[in-house]
This record gives sequence, C-alpha cells and structure tokens, in this order.
Amino acid sequence: MSINKNIKRIRQIQGITLEALAAKLSLTKGYLSKVENAKRSPPVSTLQSLAIALGVDISDFFDNITEQFLSSEDIEIVRGDDAAGQIEQSVATEEGYAYKPLVGNLKNKYMSPFLMIIKKGKTGVFSHDSEEFGHVISGKIKFKYKGNIFILESGDSFYFDSRKPHSIINEQKETAVVLAVNFNYRRF
Repeated sequence: MSINKNIKRIRQIQGITLEALAAKLSLTKGYLSKVENAKRSPPVSTLQSLAIALGVDISDFFDNITEQFLSSEDIEIVRGDDAAGQIEQSVATEEGYAYKPLVGNLKNKYMSPFLMIIKKGKTGVFSHDSEEFGHVISGKIKFKYKGNIFILESGDSFYFDSRKPHSIINEQKETAVVLAVNFNYRRF
C-alpha cells in the first residue's frame, strides 16, 4: 500500500472528512484529495502535520515498513541489507527532493530520522513544528536559514529550529544525501 493510500485509509477509519482534515491543516480539500489519489507528493513537513492531525506516527504512512525492520516496544533495528536500497526506494516530492524513513515501527517516538536525497535544483521553503538535525553524507548543499546562506559539504552537520523558514539548494551535478532527524517535541 502506498503512502497516499495509507493516509486515506487512516483518515477514513477515523471517520474524518477531507473537508475537516483540510480545515484543520489550513490546506485545500483539492490538495488533500490529490495527495490521497497519488497525484501530489507532499513534503515531509506536510506528512508530519497530517500525522499529528490524524493522531498517528508519520511511519504509519509508509509501505511495508514492518517487513524491513526488526522492532519491539522500545527498540528498533534496521539491518544493513534493508538499508542498502534506501536511495532507490525513496519517495520523491514535488519540492525537488526525495526522502526515505530510516526507522518506523516505534510508536510515539520523538525523533523521526530519514534520508533526504537532493538532486540539482532548489527545494521548497519549509517550516514545521519541530527541531531538526542534519548531516551531509555526500555532496554539497546551500542551506538557507533566517536570511543566511550556509555552504555545507560531506561531513558537515547543522541543527536548527525548523519552525523558522528554511530551504536547501543543490547546485552541483551530483546528488546530495543528507541524514535528517526531526525532533517532534511538541507532538505529545
């Protein structure tokens, strides 16, 4: 089942209409309908907002997550074999990047780690209710935050209040990969 179908399934199970969910998130009904019908690919920030509005964990939206991970109530292990194809299995967004969750089964977790795969071009401008840590695994990016531009390369890390508008630009030919971890402290 796709992210889009999972969002729709969870919304319908809870008896929430598209109109009600759209109003709660300040999105249009048409946009949410396109998301649920796989005609739009929302950024991680929108997925986080959807998860909070639906009272679920963002990992509940992802395909076959239980088959890839070994977990119990308080530990989750991702084997290297499962992680090897992550870039190829990532979810592309309309904002110029793709993402892949790195863990998923633990419920009510505060942190959401994922890979951002950023091709040449600019991503959208984002803000979401969390703090964020990033580590450039490969490539070179421009990180825009509060009117400042930071050039970050492989091995560089950054931490910021993601409630403030921010964006990432990859001006290089090669794809950049960033490990990103959102800390959703306002979630609970």
